[in-house]
Amino acid sequence: MIEILEAERKILSCLLHAELISSVISETGIPAKVARDIIRNLWHYRFIKAVDANGKELLLVDADQLHKARFTMTAKGLKAWQEKN
Repeated sequence: MIEILEAERKILSCLLHAELISSVISETGIPAKVARDIIRNLWHYRFIKAVDANGKELLLVDADQLHKARFTMTAKGLKAWQEKN
């Protein structure tokens, strides 16, 4: 399981609506490498989901797709975010 810390909460708060990683990085001020790692962990543990430009969920996201995919919070992510706020 993953512990939701301050950096994870910052990222989750940006993902109420589908956003690109570049938007999350600019809004949170978290370094790019750290933000990518956090997003991958949140996605792995299903706190967020990846969607394409049309809103269709992506089940697999490789390194090339990581910057093209949009990420949004799942119900599990929303619950974890609300518990910490």
